Amino acid sequence: MLKLIKVKVNNHNMSSYDDMPYSTNYVLSAQWGRIYFEYTKETVLDNLVNRHFRPWIEMRKLLPEILSQVPDIDPNKIKIHKSIHAGCRMCPCSPGFIMAGEKRYDIWATVEGSSIDESKKENRDNFANVNGLPVNS
Repeated sequence: MLKLIKVKVNNHNMSSYDDMPYSTNYVLSAQWGRIYFEYTKETVLDNLVNRHFRPWIEMRKLLPEILSQVPDIDPNKIKIHKSIHAGCRMCPCSPGFIMAGEKRYDIWATVEGSSIDESKKENRDNFANVNGLPVNS
C-alpha cells in the first residue's frame, strides 16, 4: 500500500511553447500536465529497474488525494491516463500519468511503500539478472 508523503506542483505558462519548431502534436501533448511518482527508499539504480514494474493500480488510488492539493484543478474537467512515455515521448524513461485538461501542471508526488507491483516481482528480478543489475527488494 502506498502512502502519500509530499506533493510538489509546477504551473507552466504555455506561451513559451508558441515558437517551438515541433509538430502540432508535440506542442499539444506538451500542453498536457503530468503526474510523476517518486519513492522515498528507492535509489537511482532501483528506479531504472523498477520503472517498468510499477504498482499502477495503487498509484491511481492516490490521484484524488494528489489532485486535492493542486490549485485550480477541477477533477471533473480533466482526463487522466497512465503512460510510460509521460516524461519523454521517445522512450519509456519517465513513466507517470498524463492529465488532459484546461491547465498545465507538472506534479511530483513523493510516496512511501513498495515501488513495484508484487505480482511483477519475478519479472523484475529476471530483467535485472539478465542485464546484470543488482536488485533491492
